[in-house]
Amino acid sequence: QGRKMSKSLGNSPDPIDLMEKYGADGLRFGLMRIAPVGSDVRFDESSVEEGRNYSFVGDAERLMWVGPMPGYLGRGGPYVQELYLERAGDGGVLNYRFAMLNGYERGDLEEQEPVALVEQIDRASFQFKSVDTSGRVTAWNSDWDNKAGIPLPLMVRVDIKMRPEARMDIPSLVTPVIVDMNVGRPGVRFNQ
Repeated sequence: QGRKMSKSLGNSPDPIDLMEKYGADGLRFGLMRIAPVGSDVRFDESSVEEGRNYSFVGDAERLMWVGPMPGYLGRGGPYVQELYLERAGDGGVLNYRFAMLNGYERGDLEEQEPVALVEQIDRASFQFKSVDTSGRVTAWNSDWDNKAGIPLPLMVRVDIKMRPEARMDIPSLVTPVIVDMNVGRPGVRFNQ
């Protein structure tokens, strides 16, 4: 309607209702995405609805999440980040790309030039450890699945086998998934 939201006018959405309908993560993501710091915002519930589709995603060839950039790179808030394996003529490549979360639109990552982190890969895969519905830690799995309702896996592992001409080996890299709650959002799932 174009009017400022006000409790006295009764035109403010109830955040509890929005959280029950879309989840707390959906509400946080939707508000962070449309609300530049210090600016008035035209609230649209569809932003919150879209936010419910966002969390961590991963499969054997790709990871996507939202988090702060490492070290001095972390300026301006959280970023949507992606690590992905790409097949190339002389072997595979482990690529990394990122885009600011504030104002993020689907497809923004694809517009970014990827940074090649590792080249001359013979084969590689990401794997995930999680918790099942009974609370037990699972075996390593090549697809991240949120059946237990947990927004993030416990650990991520990348196994890389290099081509012989690379004349080097890379050990399996295992990292716990640690969330900086100061960014306001633990991760992002992209339904793509």
